[in-house]
Amino acid sequence: MTKEELEEIDLEWIQLFIEANKIGIKKGEIREFLNQNKKKV
Repeated sequence: MTKEELEEIDLEWIQLFIEANKIGIKKGEIREFLNQNKKKV
């Protein structure tokens, strides 16, 4: 993976994390939420 690809993934994770916070997902559930979204990506 190139540095650019890694940065792109980081941005996707940050956006997912922000979305999780917006809809009020608790910290314990964020990991599960991200894992679900990771599978879609």
